[in-house]
Amino acid sequence: MKTKGIKPSKNIIWKKVDNETVLLNKKNGYYYSLDPIGTEIWAYITKGLTVDGIADKITDRYRTTREKAKKDINSLLRNLKKEKIIT
Repeated sequence: MKTKGIKPSKNIIWKKVDNETVLLNKKNGYYYSLDPIGTEIWAYITKGLTVDGIADKITDRYRTTREKAKKDINSLLRNLKKEKIIT
């Protein structure tokens, strides 16, 4: 299952540090940090999961509804897209 049009920007490099992920936009020099759940979502994005697939994983792992998981995932994706971290 591939993510429809969502993938890390070619200008982004990242590294997982403890339970967080640090992202660097090589084009503008800005750093970003993802918390542990954001880090988990980022890993699923880089593996090509769809929003539905990511929501399934998050719902299985945490005590949340699928609808809440999808809402939070989509919120993160909007922010990542706004900052040009994903395309």
